[in-house]
Amino acid sequence: MAPLVRTGDLIDSRTMTNILFICGKARKRSPTAAAVAAEHLGQPTDFAGLSADADERVGAEHLAWADTIAVMEKAQLSRLKRQMGASLKGKHLSALISRTASSSCSPSSSTS
Repeated sequence: MAPLVRTGDLIDSRTMTNILFICGKARKRSPTAAAVAAEHLGQPTDFAGLSADADERVGAEHLAWADTIAVMEKAQLSRLKRQMGASLKGKHLSALISRTASSSCSPSSSTS
């Protein structure tokens, strides 16, 4: 089986140890992504949500644990930066889907 990711992709399993997946409510996307990544990458993963009614609300302890933070949408990455900006320093951040006016999707990443 080919590796899930290669060097230069959004998540490099050789250099990232703890991966946190974030979506809105932590009910479907981030738990699924965390489970798949843990199985395929063999890395510790966790998940959380940004919404007040999220099943597992993102907190400072999640961010302190994570080396890489993968957010489902670019808009959610902006929201995370607004809400928890000080806790993101030195973290590798990725938005897995970038929605544009043409509704096409593409990945994007940055380092805080």
